[in-house]
Amino acid sequence: MKEKLKIGIIRVPLFYILCCMLLFNTANAANRIRVATIGERTPTLDKNVGYQKMVDQMIAFWKRELDQVIHDDPDLIVLPENADFPWGLTRAEKNEYIKVRENQILDFFCIGSKVNRFLSGV
Repeated sequence: MKEKLKIGIIRVPLFYILCCMLLFNTANAANRIRVATIGERTPTLDKNVGYQKMVDQMIAFWKRELDQVIHDDPDLIVLPENADFPWGLTRAEKNEYIKVRENQILDFFCIGSKVNRFLSGV
């Protein structure tokens, strides 16, 4: 389980670096880049509804947040580092949440980036 946590922690900064490299390699100095930042803290979810329901609620939360910036047609959307974890989970609860979550939130961000042509990171 610790390996999955380490992979998740490493994956996020690597994804940010890759996105920035792709973005800045394709943009020349004459082009402006539109960046949207979402600094919202992830919500505190009811732990009694079950972990799959919590994942569904997180996806719905980020859909609402992203819908607010998509209309500006940004080149890059920056999210908080732990965008895929609800606020207030203990370490044991996070481990259980990770088992259920797997790549569901990452898949949501990837599908959104393909549909809306934005780069995102989880």
